[in-house]
Amino acid sequence: HFKTNSAKHDEPKQNVELNDFPSLDVLLSILQDEHASEIARTDRIDNKSIALLTLVIALITVYVPIIPFDALPNIFKSGNCHLIMVTSLFLLLGILALFLTINCVIKIVEIYKPTQYQGINFEALNSDDWLGVSPLAKYQFAVIDHFQDVILSNASINSQKALTLSQQIKKIIIIFGLLSVSSIGLLICSGF
Repeated sequence: HFKTNSAKHDEPKQNVELNDFPSLDVLLSILQDEHASEIARTDRIDNKSIALLTLVIALITVYVPIIPFDALPNIFKSGNCHLIMVTSLFLLLGILALFLTINCVIKIVEIYKPTQYQGINFEALNSDDWLGVSPLAKYQFAVIDHFQDVILSNASINSQKALTLSQQIKKIIIIFGLLSVSSIGLLICSGF
């Protein structure tokens, strides 16, 4: 990432003109676009987290009614050790799926909850001290540095959220498998 050399613009140089840095406008425009991209990325991550939360709720809504809870006491009263062991195994898989689901929901909610993103400090950039700076290039360097700091900070937050989101997608696949095996196994053990 581009980082201006603060020594270049902390102390005004003699006869420094905007023409000495013709690419500053282009760089500032690129940084503004990058800032807008990070804001859009935040929205996409939030939308995906809502979709994943909906998917988890749908999985629970579909699979929990399938489990034959009313037949389980009869299985354990039957005295058939092999049936009890297999049923217990399928119950443990279901309980594991439940704990993974709770963990997944907590992580997804953490992704979606408001996060303190760094914003553009318009008060600092719009002060009389900065607006009267000469040469103009010094002000542009300060704006560019500020935009870059904001973008890097927000990109780091978004990257962490995206990583957590991808981990939850994998976890949902595991939950789906565990719930499928558990509910089908319990249905077979109960004799439908």
